[in-house]
Amino acid sequence: MRQDLYRISTEKRNYSKVIALLSREFSGFRVFEGLGSWKGVQEPTLLIEIMGDVGDIALQTGVFKVAREIRKLNRQEAVGVEFGQIEMVEIREPKAVSPAQRGADAILKRSKREWLNRLG
Repeated sequence: MRQDLYRISTEKRNYSKVIALLSREFSGFRVFEGLGSWKGVQEPTLLIEIMGDVGDIALQTGVFKVAREIRKLNRQEAVGVEFGQIEMVEIREPKAVSPAQRGADAILKRSKREWLNRLG
């Protein structure tokens, strides 16, 4: 499924407040800790990812709003926002099928096969 992906990169400061901001605005997000460099100075960094439906204007507005709030909170000159479309595949556990459902499926397949045979 096609999704919009937004990444906010910011200095790692005020971690719990940043998480609170994200939690208020988004039902789901990911935060990665890393090392970045700005104007030749290395600094601990947070990379925040938010995904949503393609073209969701409310999501896009929320991302830029939160990015501005994080910039102010961390007293930074700038924070980075990257965005683009990605292809997302969810790998899920197959649904358990009850013995009764397996039996019903077998009967339907057999009935369909018999019906097709009668049609010739």
